Amino acid sequence: MKKSIALIALSVVALSQVQAADAPPSRRPLTADDFYNLQVVSDPQVAPDGKWVAYVVSGNDRDADESRSTNWMASGDGTQQVQLTNPGHDINSPRWSRDGRYLSYLNTPAGTDKSQVMLFDRRGGEARALTNVTDDIQGYEWSPDSKRIVLVMEPGTPKSAPAAGAGSPESAQPNGPASNATSAPTPDTTKQTPDPGKAAAPPPAAAAGSKTDTPPRPIVIDSLHFKEDKDGYLATGHNRHLYLLDVDTQAVQPLTNSPALNEDLPAWSPDSRRIAFVQSHEKGMDADGMTDIEVIDVPPTAAPGATAGPAPASGAQSAGTPQATRPARQFPPIPPSYRQSPTAGPSALNPQLPTPPAPAPSPTAPSAPASTPATPPAPTPATPPASTPPAPPAPAPALSTHPTKLLRTYAPNQQKLTWSPDGATLAFLQGVEPKYGQYGQDRLAITKVSAGATAQVLTDSLDRAISSYVFNKDSTTITATIYDDTTSYPITLNTRTHAIKRLSQGLAVVSELNAAAGHIAALSSNDTSATEVYALEGDRLRKITKHTDAFVAQLKIGTVRDLQFKSADGTSIHGLVVEPPNFEPGRKYPTLLYIHGGPNLQDEHSFAYDGYQFKRQLLAASGFVVLGVNYRGSSGKGDAFSRAIMADWGHKEVEDLMAGVDAVVQEGMADPARLGIGGWSYGGMLTDYTIGSNTRFAAAVSGAGTANPLALYAADQYYIQYNKELGDPWRNPDLYIKLAYPLLHADRIRTPTLFMGGDKDFNVPIVGGEQMYLALRTLGVPAQLIVYPGQYHTLTRPSFLKDRLERMAAWYRHYLISSAP
Repeated sequence: MKKSIALIALSVVALSQVQAADAPPSRRPLTADDFYNLQVVSDPQVAPDGKWVAYVVSGNDRDADESRSTNWMASGDGTQQVQLTNPGHDINSPRWSRDGRYLSYLNTPAGTDKSQVMLFDRRGGEARALTNVTDDIQGYEWSPDSKRIVLVMEPGTPKSAPAAGAGSPESAQPNGPASNATSAPTPDTTKQTPDPGKAAAPPPAAAAGSKTDTPPRPIVIDSLHFKEDKDGYLATGHNRHLYLLDVDTQAVQPLTNSPALNEDLPAWSPDSRRIAFVQSHEKGMDADGMTDIEVIDVPPTAAPGATAGPAPASGAQSAGTPQATRPARQFPPIPPSYRQSPTAGPSALNPQLPTPPAPAPSPTAPSAPASTPATPPAPTPATPPASTPPAPPAPAPALSTHPTKLLRTYAPNQQKLTWSPDGATLAFLQGVEPKYGQYGQDRLAITKVSAGATAQVLTDSLDRAISSYVFNKDSTTITATIYDDTTSYPITLNTRTHAIKRLSQGLAVVSELNAAAGHIAALSSNDTSATEVYALEGDRLRKITKHTDAFVAQLKIGTVRDLQFKSADGTSIHGLVVEPPNFEPGRKYPTLLYIHGGPNLQDEHSFAYDGYQFKRQLLAASGFVVLGVNYRGSSGKGDAFSRAIMADWGHKEVEDLMAGVDAVVQEGMADPARLGIGGWSYGGMLTDYTIGSNTRFAAAVSGAGTANPLALYAADQYYIQYNKELGDPWRNPDLYIKLAYPLLHADRIRTPTLFMGGDKDFNVPIVGGEQMYLALRTLGVPAQLIVYPGQYHTLTRPSFLKDRLERMAAWYRHYLISSAP
């Protein structure tokens, strides 16, 4: 009997162990430390055969206290994820050569501060630097014949280097004209520990006994648009121009070089003979809110039937030298050594890069240095050492072609030019007249590619903004994504009939379309899933990558629900409510109104790590109900809704925000005695406007905001908005005074407020927060100012991201929980 009892007991124990193993693991709320666990997926690029998708995975390195990015690729069927590079600080812009032979990307080699185009050969081998330029590469695109790359570059100001022996030297080249784009820094034998995410390159050497610091120079400015966040002051002579890079010879030629113009966003025609691009006198749009779309003919690289050979060891230019006809290129599939499980293998933050096979020899492939060994072998006379990039070819003369203007159009929020596959038309995005510029919804248009062409807008009937688009194979169908009232989803439209079909994906956000060989990749996320790469197949999304699955699976995140209500004047407003992870119905919670920026953005159903809903989830994890409101001025509800606040800031938006607070209070979930408010950028401005118009909030956080537009006139980057929307201050002083009511009537404010911002912000300079901080401290209202050194409008240093969240949560807890009556 005792034995039977023992057996029963053992059976019960065994059964309980099985049940415990089968039970789902316990989940936890988000914390500020999770900023070091994030993996952000971006920039999907479909391979020319449609079988692979390259993309970037970014994360935060705790020890380095900086973001790190990695190139990955995934098979189209989603069975394989392959890490291609070790993490680096500035790895970005993966692009396939159109013949499928190469995958390129931008990265900054160790010891320099200039990005270069790096190149992977799909047959195997290490990445190598294809360019060696001293100007700043802003972007690049492969020609369809895969022989050339168009570069967008502008002369840059190199960082000052420390004295010899004081640390890792950096490039210290003086500013120069566009023709110095191919000059190389002087090699040096200084030993450095290579960053595994950067290509090996030697630092420039300083002459013995000389100073290595570059003395500062005056910044000469002649343009209206003379400053930009991150770029700083936009100096005269630093215009962006287009250059042609020959892939075989590595020769670089200026394609455009007018000192009075800027060229950007190049797009190759399908036959590789023309490039369309955007041109303006200012960096960005001109003072009238418009830009030109131009087309330039591109001369062939060699005579028909001939091709340029590899650059000789001396680096002399050889473009145009007749060679034997290049054999047809045939490329095997990805080598087996690159294949890994989609759920196992290296992570983006702790990589284990597989050893690739040796590249197959090819007489037509560009000469690639081997990976740098611990002790470099002695180079042969004709080949530079592995750690030293080959000297670039001598600068080639400028091409003699001249661009042709297609049309002049209002600049959109985000421009993109795309040729139809048959080369007959060019698609682009169109903005609105400048007085509505901050509320504009980008429209999709096409034009014939001929002088004096007119635009044919395809999406007027939608009354919604286009966020991305691609041509389908037949040249008459375009797939695009649109913003629509807390969601973003694909549509298809016919360029001839303008017929539109919506491919709604429910409560989700779909973005960044990219296509090749009839396959479309996109990014997507929803309330419970972070951003990943998906295949768009008809009206269905199929998940390809799984970088964030394991992290999200361990989290207990708050439920997100929609909230519909009426504003003071009867306007229908849409909001989103994030409940705390352990929400209990019937209980009143301290509630935060966290306001999105823009204003022409929207709160949406997305757990994207760089989105507003993720920030609300972080705050909800501290025990708050968090409300987001798509106030008037937001995108996603049409032109009239967005333009309703034009030159009338802090009025209708505040009414909409307060109506949302009333709605959650009436529902019984929000405690009216424990209300907080906050936001960043325009969300910070609306925080100032709201606490300046009522005293319902017990705590506020105003990040990168302002309460005095007159103080920011010419101090920020929005010169067109001031001149076109608000008008000249000397002509409309009353309007500027009206919009400054939070500062000019700061004696009405009773809300303890935390002000925050970056000291290098040219988007909304921190002076706006400084003024409000001083006003409240003078009035005896509790206030604190947090300045993040070296940061721009968007904080990027991981420790600062963590610090900001912890300070916000502590401020709200102190005034809404600890000090609550």
